[in-house]
Amino acid sequence: MARSASAKDLRNRWPPQQICGPEGGRCITQDSELSRFSHGPPEPDSNARRIPILRITQTPAVRKNDTVRTRLTPVISAVAALALLAGCGSSDEDTTPETTAEQTAEEGADQAQEAAAEEPAGNPTWGDTHDFDGLLVTFSEPREHEPSEYLIQEIDGGRVVAFDISVENGKDEVYDGALFHTQATSGGRPTEELFDSGGGLDGTAMGFSSIPSGETVTVSAGWIIPEGSSDLRLEVAPELFSDGDPVFFEGEV
Repeated sequence: MARSASAKDLRNRWPPQQICGPEGGRCITQDSELSRFSHGPPEPDSNARRIPILRITQTPAVRKNDTVRTRLTPVISAVAALALLAGCGSSDEDTTPETTAEQTAEEGADQAQEAAAEEPAGNPTWGDTHDFDGLLVTFSEPREHEPSEYLIQEIDGGRVVAFDISVENGKDEVYDGALFHTQATSGGRPTEELFDSGGGLDGTAMGFSSIPSGETVTVSAGWIIPEGSSDLRLEVAPELFSDGDPVFFEGEV
């Protein structure tokens, strides 16, 4: 006669199942079914429906300290990178900031102005104004002059060109116009100033008088241009006996 299966035999044949609770709960061994098989396992029932056994495993809980460590890792990495960059910035290498295009353009303009100031300025011409230490002298564009019947000078086949000459007194004292002096050359030869009061040319010697500070006086004067010449060079000294150098107004006439 066959002996009944013991509980030990049943456990070996059908090992107990572990069921663990959620959220880190404890696990229990389910062998309560074995109590039914103390006299041997039941005969298999061909009509019985097999129910799969659900195995529940516990997901390891994340500790609080692990979460804090995970969140702090990127922060620590960023701080370390900034410290590295700061260390590089304090090296002995040249850390001069880059020059912008606007700064380069401004520096170029300043250098051009300085170079232009250092270059010797050319002589003024007709229509220009020259500053003689506060006395501003301007020669107008030249014009042809038709001598009047009162002209006493000989032209000798030449012609006469006239200018309007303005003197602005920018000094703090009265300017004595009698000190205004000119000498002229045309075609490389000396030529003389023309006096034609009947034709409206009073001349520089008689036309200028005393000019108060801040005022301007304009006179008309003319010069004889010898036949065959087309240029005029005027040496101008507003204060004949001063230490200042004369200035040459020149150009085509």
